[in-house]
Amino acid sequence: MSFRSSLNNFSRKNGEGSGATEDLSDPFVNPAVLNRYKRSFRALRFALEKADVRCPPNAMKEIINFHSPSLKVCLDCFDNTNIKNDGTLQGLASEALQLNIRATHYLMKSFESEYDNYHRLDNGEYLSKLLEFYYEERLNVIKILSILFYYYGDTNWYYYDSAEDFMENLDLEEFMDRVFDQFQELADIGVQAFIPENMKEFGFSCQYIKEQIEILELLCLIYKRQIPRQSTNKYLIRFLTHCMETKFGYNQFLTLHIHSNGHDMLTQVNHFTQILMVIMALVEFNFTEIFPSVHTKNKRAASSNDVRRVTERVLNMDNDPSNGIFLWLWASYLTHIQHFYDETNWPNEYEDLESYFNSMISANAAKAYGLNVLDSIYNIFKGPCFRPEELNVKGYKKIFKTYFISIFEAFKIQEIPKHQLLVECFAQVFVEGGPCSEFFKEDSLYEKRTSLFNWAISKFPQNFHPLMRLYTALSGDRDSAEEIFVLLENFCQCCFVVRDDQIKFVINNENRVYAKQPIKLFENIYQDVFTIPENTPGYVIEQLNGNKLVQWNIKYSGWQLFLEMLESFPLIQGRPFDYDPTLTDDPTTSRIKEILQLLYALLSNSPDLIEKIFNHLETCYQDNKPHNDLAFTIFAVIEYVMNNVPDVLDFVTAGLQCIKVLLPYFKSRISSYLIQSGFLPNLTLNISNDWMDDNTQFICKLHHLLLHQECVGGRYPITIAVLDLAIEFFNHVDDFDSEKNQELWNDSKSILLSFTSYILNVIFVSYDRWRYKNELERIQIGIKCLTVFNKILLGCPPGSKLPNYYDITKDISKDSLRNPLQEYLWDHFMMNEGLYHVLPLFYIIKRNKKFSINVERTTDSRFEQSDTLLELALAFLLRLFKFHKIKTLEISWLELTMLDRTNVNFNKGLINIISSYVSYPHRLGVSILSCELMTLLFSCADRSIPFQSSLSGLFGNEAETIIIYNKFIERFTSEINVKDLRVAILDFFTVSTKVHVGLSIFGGVDLISMQLDRKGKGKESDKKKKIRISVNIIDVIIGLLKDWKKVYDTEPKVLLAAVRFLSTLWENVRKGEFIILKKIRENNELWNNISDILHMRLNDDDNVPQEVELIGLSQGSRSTVNVEKIRCGRNIKGFLFRLLGRELCLFTNQVRDKKNKSRIEFLKSLPAEGIREILKEVLEEDMLEFCLDRFTQIDQQPCEESHYLPKTNTQVVLFKSWKYFIEIASYILSDGFWITEQKKDISRLLLGMTAERLVEEIHRGYNVEITIRDDLADLLLHLMEQLIISKDQSQGRIILYAELVTLLYNALTSVINPIQNVDEGHFTSTTYRPILQSLILCLRVLHDSNVILKSKEKVLTQFQKSCQSLLSELCEFLVAMTKKDDIDENREEDILIILTLLEYLIQPLCSPYPSICLGILMEKKMINLLLNMFVYSMSVPWKNRPKFSDGVIYFLLTLANLPIGAMQLFRDGVMAAFCNNRLSSELQEGKVEPNLEENWHKIWCLMLAVITAMLRTVERKDLSIILRSVVGFIGLYRKQIQQAMECKLPTNMFKLEEIQYITILFYHLSIHLNSQELDFANECLIYYDDTLLILLAKLTYLFTHPKYSSRVMIPLTPEEIKQSTTLLSGGIKLAFENVLPDIDLSSSSDSGGSEMNIFLQRVQQKLLSINRNILATYINLTESHNVFHMSIPSWSDQLVYFEPLMKVSDKDPATIATLFELIDHGMTLIQLWEYILDTNNINNINDLEFWQITWKSSIIIIEMSFVLATSQLTTYFFSEDRNKEDVEDLFTEIFERLLKVTRVVKKLLDMGVIYKSELKSFEVVLRNLQNFLTKTIGIMN
Repeated sequence: MSFRSSLNNFSRKNGEGSGATEDLSDPFVNPAVLNRYKRSFRALRFALEKADVRCPPNAMKEIINFHSPSLKVCLDCFDNTNIKNDGTLQGLASEALQLNIRATHYLMKSFESEYDNYHRLDNGEYLSKLLEFYYEERLNVIKILSILFYYYGDTNWYYYDSAEDFMENLDLEEFMDRVFDQFQELADIGVQAFIPENMKEFGFSCQYIKEQIEILELLCLIYKRQIPRQSTNKYLIRFLTHCMETKFGYNQFLTLHIHSNGHDMLTQVNHFTQILMVIMALVEFNFTEIFPSVHTKNKRAASSNDVRRVTERVLNMDNDPSNGIFLWLWASYLTHIQHFYDETNWPNEYEDLESYFNSMISANAAKAYGLNVLDSIYNIFKGPCFRPEELNVKGYKKIFKTYFISIFEAFKIQEIPKHQLLVECFAQVFVEGGPCSEFFKEDSLYEKRTSLFNWAISKFPQNFHPLMRLYTALSGDRDSAEEIFVLLENFCQCCFVVRDDQIKFVINNENRVYAKQPIKLFENIYQDVFTIPENTPGYVIEQLNGNKLVQWNIKYSGWQLFLEMLESFPLIQGRPFDYDPTLTDDPTTSRIKEILQLLYALLSNSPDLIEKIFNHLETCYQDNKPHNDLAFTIFAVIEYVMNNVPDVLDFVTAGLQCIKVLLPYFKSRISSYLIQSGFLPNLTLNISNDWMDDNTQFICKLHHLLLHQECVGGRYPITIAVLDLAIEFFNHVDDFDSEKNQELWNDSKSILLSFTSYILNVIFVSYDRWRYKNELERIQIGIKCLTVFNKILLGCPPGSKLPNYYDITKDISKDSLRNPLQEYLWDHFMMNEGLYHVLPLFYIIKRNKKFSINVERTTDSRFEQSDTLLELALAFLLRLFKFHKIKTLEISWLELTMLDRTNVNFNKGLINIISSYVSYPHRLGVSILSCELMTLLFSCADRSIPFQSSLSGLFGNEAETIIIYNKFIERFTSEINVKDLRVAILDFFTVSTKVHVGLSIFGGVDLISMQLDRKGKGKESDKKKKIRISVNIIDVIIGLLKDWKKVYDTEPKVLLAAVRFLSTLWENVRKGEFIILKKIRENNELWNNISDILHMRLNDDDNVPQEVELIGLSQGSRSTVNVEKIRCGRNIKGFLFRLLGRELCLFTNQVRDKKNKSRIEFLKSLPAEGIREILKEVLEEDMLEFCLDRFTQIDQQPCEESHYLPKTNTQVVLFKSWKYFIEIASYILSDGFWITEQKKDISRLLLGMTAERLVEEIHRGYNVEITIRDDLADLLLHLMEQLIISKDQSQGRIILYAELVTLLYNALTSVINPIQNVDEGHFTSTTYRPILQSLILCLRVLHDSNVILKSKEKVLTQFQKSCQSLLSELCEFLVAMTKKDDIDENREEDILIILTLLEYLIQPLCSPYPSICLGILMEKKMINLLLNMFVYSMSVPWKNRPKFSDGVIYFLLTLANLPIGAMQLFRDGVMAAFCNNRLSSELQEGKVEPNLEENWHKIWCLMLAVITAMLRTVERKDLSIILRSVVGFIGLYRKQIQQAMECKLPTNMFKLEEIQYITILFYHLSIHLNSQELDFANECLIYYDDTLLILLAKLTYLFTHPKYSSRVMIPLTPEEIKQSTTLLSGGIKLAFENVLPDIDLSSSSDSGGSEMNIFLQRVQQKLLSINRNILATYINLTESHNVFHMSIPSWSDQLVYFEPLMKVSDKDPATIATLFELIDHGMTLIQLWEYILDTNNINNINDLEFWQITWKSSIIIIEMSFVLATSQLTTYFFSEDRNKEDVEDLFTEIFERLLKVTRVVKKLLDMGVIYKSELKSFEVVLRNLQNFLTKTIGIMN
């Protein structure tokens, strides 16, 4: 985009610039804006040129007024009258610049405001830079004036008011005098014979020439805006004299002191002086009012004195070619005067001139022709003044249109030499935005003004070029193209060369002829149809080589002629055709090329003409000849030319340009041709093939032309045309609809891929290395390539608009036409040979770094287009990364390359360059893309380069890092009203904070300067002069929050980004970085600002009640609210809630005293008063109620409101953020959260209200766009989790839980019922799962609250009713869930949760009537379903087992614990399921072993638990049936059982677990063996006789010998391994050291580990449990209770399992000695308890609860051992056939142990320990045993 177009693109009407502006009509002017643009003329010029949105019109007016005194005097503002060198730097500058001391002072201030590093310069460097700046400022003053004059009168210009205000207060006469004087002074320097030495330098000399150029342009613009009443005649003579003296600027002494660029500028001075001379003449002499075509009464001639003065000077003009233009113009003016006065009589004042007019006119015209005036004009047109980017180029073209109209009105075309050059010069007036429409509106009706066209028409088509060139040039806009179309519809004459034998002459007039026969135009070349009919009259106008050039009186259509020529041209076979032998000049191919060029010009400016052309041609066809469509015809022409013409660049270019404009109308034919012609590479659609495997696949006609013609010549018109055609294809992707035309769709798919591949692999990868005659072509090719790539990544949006940085990417993942193209680019840039394809992007990014602010910046179109290229490159790179993130989470090589700072990476400086573009002043999009690209790169920096901990490693060293950082922060602080850029900068800092890159800088902490060696490791760099951070971003943002109201009003997105940064900072700060936040968190002003923001209203509704002011959510009228501000406001509040939540976390992590505090205590401990006040307010009961109510009221207005959806999304975001805060607050404050400062419990408010809102939200159904039901369900779950762990479970809360069950039941049924009936697309597990989990929590906390609930009968009744209904609903839901074929992990998780909930629902509290509960289960066939699920889970490999598999068994276990449930399980086949599954064979062989990867062993244990539960709970009447099956089960798996009971060492906890389950089973079986008449009892007795006793002996040995246990017990799981390395500590360690001093508690024992650790403690507790089971079993079998009652019928028949022996062995059955060992070791454990109490270390035990269970179990073991030993010895003693003397000593042993244990128990009771009731009961047992032994045995005697 050129400078001029960038100005024009920003108008007052649209008020937009780069998509980033605000409504700037506010009369308030930001002082920062004024300071920014008042500081220098450079800043002001930049704002005017770019229509800078950062400087609103009201501010610009004030700035212009500020500079107005300087602008009104132009260069005189740089006063040189008081130069003074006082020795200071300012004095030195004054002398060096020859500038007034005061002006020098202001210049230095401006300089220092523009150059931030000026303080690092020494005096010499400073003065050198200041001189450059001074030169630039002088030029800036003139350029500012030029801009104001140019746009004065253009009411659409952004700053029109400023221009108008300046002009209205400008004395134009005085100003023009001053400017002419200044120009004269500059020119006089150039003609002086002597100039100071310091002015002989190139810079000084070139500067004066540049100033002359700028002043000349300014004068042209001043004259452009002249109005008739202003007198300006005096300047023409003055300026004409100057031009003659300096040869129009060429004759300057400065030419001796300039380089080649200076000479080019001198040419520009020459051209400008000639242009200005023409303008002055046309204006001062009012040419347009004296043209012959103007009515006489409106004419007005200049005074004779003025004419005489000019004529006198004209007569003195020498033969310098520069004089020709004015001579010719003046000759035309004299002609007009002569014509005027010839018609009206000559006035007296012209009497002495009248006779000289003819000679003066002819002499001046002849002299102009002799000076090659047309060559001079053509050189100006091709010179620097007519470059497209020049400010007033269109004005100059209008001037020369008037110039030529004056010539045509004065002279006949035949009199003017060089007709072809005249045609070209006149055509140059209209090309590239010339005044085409003005010509047709103002001039086309006057014959003389169209005389050149008439001449061209008279020679057409024989002389083809002139008319075609003129028509092509004049087709520059839609209206003009329409005019040309009409002119070509009907010609009245045809000029054609004929031989004498083709004509017959009229006798009396030899120039009058007739066609003797039909004459075909150009028949010997290519045209067979278009014919001059016989007897057509004609007129001979010229003799040509013996032939005659005849104008034939024939009407014909130019369009028909063109089509016939195009169709016939490719039919030429075997004839040389470079020149038609009957023609004089035009080559045949040129005619065809010019037809194509004209067609392109017309259709590109007026695409609708194609239909008019076709309609017209239909009326012309009078033959039966078939005609091809135009696209095919043009392709045929291109094909023919490529095969037969050596130099085809322009020809093929013209053809391709026509194809481009025809594409919308001939999509199918063009696509078909491109596929078949070999024009493009013929690629298959298998884009996965690596193109590098076969370079030949890109050989095509285009490639051939590129290599053999374009690259050789250094011109690339075909490549540019191909890129344009490709872009047009991508613009029309939507038109390639497969449903309408499958063939077109297939062809288009191939073409788009071929274009993409060719552009990428042939053009883009190498274009930067081609040779260019015109450097601009390199930039244009890059722009077009990247336009294609960006369009592809954007999803090929329709339209021809250049992709912009803010364009949104379409989701085309399912588009089979577009998506493969994206995949292709991604694959080739990010994957295969990525560096090869990406290098051109790197080159573009690196090359633009040198384009800095300078005076040339806006005068070279390369700079503007380079900006576009850079923006497209950055945008494409950014979109590539985004697309990669969608494709995969893996880090790409490209990210690694860009972030790699090691020396082996040739692109290691790229990230610095990209970062530096944040301060790029010429294109806003570049700066924004720089930020966004850095943001995206940094988002993955922690993963891609994990050793980086700060920005320093990424940007090089510390100095480079701080420089880059300062650029970001300075751009942020200096930008006003450019919200997009400011937001992008803040986003960069936010992401840097999030990934912990650069936090040390942000926090102001000193950096550790790091550089990277070749291996990527950090090493310290040499210490250098430290560069300081200009401003800390955190301080900037805190300062911004101080003025948050203004920021929110003007830039709400900026305030949002600032708050997001703070929230991210709080959220991501790590332990070592707390110092960064310390000062901020103690800043009360910050917290006050946050509080104010939380209080802000989001609309202007003043009727909102004060009590709801906080959070400001009153809705207001949608017609009056600013939706964007509301969206930002909600997001801002949301981030602040997140920040508050993180503040709670930070505070909690830092405090040492983490005990549960009340709310008042917690708030008082916070570091700042501000945060205390905020938390106090937001946690108040009323505010919680308000927030929960308002935040959950989501708007559901009809979606046709364009802003509705984003607004509702922000409502959801706000609620989520508040939810986040509440969840953290409830977790951290614990009980303090639920109890207010007024001691009020808010649990009912929060849980009840949340549940009610959840029910309401669900009942709204699923036909809504936005819902928060999932978030409500999740909030409820979290609050439940926090509440149930509270110590205070009062009656009120218990009642609340019960009521919640009913509420949640209603919510759940509304969710799950639709799922069972319709496709699961509306409700997902995110909705119902939290509800299920919340129900589980409620039921869990209610499981032992039967007494409380019974006191509230109504609540209990409703609760149980809801549970019953819920049971039924969940059973149906479970059935529906299991019927789904595509069971995924989420659904498996859901099934598991449902099973858990069902377990609670069948408990007595929920289902007091088991028969009803069972009836529901049977009705829903749940048991069968569960057994089927169990069988399925057993039939698949372990890795494929559903998650719910264990849940099924646990539910069966729960059911087995219910009497009627156990029997129903049996009836429904649980035994069959357990005895016939994939484990059965291995269990029968005893091969099921613990395995951490496939834990089938656990399933076996659970099967044992289910069998045991059934045996325990089944009713007596059904016992015999169950027993038989249980015994059968034991028999079936006896090998597995025996294998377990052998307890082979070493062993593990899994094996002990199995033994525990087996011993429980045998215990319950033992209960029934003596009470039932069972014919199968003997099958089980073998286990009791030996196996169980040997097991008891082994386990007792393990239990009583910890050292041995430590060697044979193997930890398997990670948790067990961790426990095995965790040594005893605290009070328990002291107890062991005193009670069991022989046990090594350290980790240095010979076995490699400690003899007692946490793991071995767990082992001991497990052994206690197993031994208890075995002892209880034998107490049953020995009928100990009967022994103590002495009610044994026959002592001799009583079983004795424990022999009265004192030997102990782990290989033989247990004996009485085994029981004694259990008593003794149990006593040792009790003594640990005693010691701990004695030493008051009870609170110094980390796992006290574990040890309390151990001690309780020890009491039971001791008690059982005493009972069993006493009963067995008594039986042995009274048995008739046994020796009584063998047991007497053993009775003594028992009695002594009883006494010892009794003393310890009494001591423990005296200490007031827990388990007092258990100890008292134990004491009673001990006392009874003592009494029994005393009375029965008499041992005390």
